[in-house]
Amino acid sequence: MSLGTPRVTVAMITYNHEQYVAEAISSILGQTYRDFELVIVDDGSTDRTPEVIRNFRDERIRYVRQENQGPSAARNTALREAHGEFIAQMSGDDVAEPNRLARQVDVLEEPKDRVLFADMVVIDEDGHPRNDTHDSADSSAAITSVGVTADPRRMANRPRTEILRHLFSEGCCLRAPTAFAAREVFESVGGYDVLMLQVQDWDMWTRLLLNGVVPQTVPEPLLRYRIRAGQGNLSAPTDAAVARGFFEVKRMLRAYRRIASVAELRSIFPEVDRLHYRLEDEFTPFYLALLAIRNEGRNRVTEFFGGDLLLELMADPGFRARIGERLGFRLPDLFRILGTTDPRSKREIESALAAITRSRSWRLTRPLRTLSAFGARLGSRADRPSPR
Repeated sequence: MSLGTPRVTVAMITYNHEQYVAEAISSILGQTYRDFELVIVDDGSTDRTPEVIRNFRDERIRYVRQENQGPSAARNTALREAHGEFIAQMSGDDVAEPNRLARQVDVLEEPKDRVLFADMVVIDEDGHPRNDTHDSADSSAAITSVGVTADPRRMANRPRTEILRHLFSEGCCLRAPTAFAAREVFESVGGYDVLMLQVQDWDMWTRLLLNGVVPQTVPEPLLRYRIRAGQGNLSAPTDAAVARGFFEVKRMLRAYRRIASVAELRSIFPEVDRLHYRLEDEFTPFYLALLAIRNEGRNRVTEFFGGDLLLELMADPGFRARIGERLGFRLPDLFRILGTTDPRSKREIESALAAITRSRSWRLTRPLRTLSAFGARLGSRADRPSPR
């Protein structure tokens, strides 16, 4: 064990986890790796969570209670309180396997410009394994109704640029509860965005990878991630979560605007060469907007982001003049592109049509529509040539 400071800080955030937090804490105190501290940040729990935590008497535990501000603020508090060289992220309703810290410390020794993840087992409220095929356990799962998907198995240990493309075009594919990295890695991008509730992890990984940090996955289950009944998880796809997520994802995607050259853009999006425009570094944001709009429906929010970005760029008279002169892209092209993009999902269109047909005005005007259709058929017959 290190003298004075621990090697690892387990940063556990918790909110109303009275049923589970004791098991979460015990799973850390029982680690085979011993050189750690456990910083627990209670984000304003209203149940017995504080009482359960205070029942533990262990010098490695430091407990911080704050008013409710959301998971991003709680994680930032844990980062500020941390003394360790490495940060192991943890939630108060999950369970770490006994060798979690030992394996992640061993893998991350050198180099340290990486963020490490691991496989995990999905469990139910009683701790029994579930047969979930989707186990990203990231807050982005709540945005599935607008097209976001996540496939951590398919994307494990792919190149950084390929994962960045997936984060942009499809969704989060990294198992957030297992995250482990050097403390300076999290600090290098200013910590978590406190405005993010639904996609704070997805946002963090995007900014880290754009900053050159390499993701890596240990292909062993090192955590048991709990799916709670009654949509008790933050990632549950409730209406409120989807609504918040829509705005948060659009905000998150703005991080890609830091891509300053065509070469960097091409490393993430090779399809940029198929845009049929001359590629110049000055117009990199323009190409990014087109790539977002042509997202092929995999992530509806990305399409919205692309349209917003294109409008923002074309609102600048100087940019508009330069891109018109050098690339031949002018206002009619803007109108055409935006007009061919339907930001609504098929389900939304069907829902809107169903609402119309159920409406009182639709029922009241049904006789008029019937007469109109009958008249149209008569007119059609009158226009036909008489048989000879």
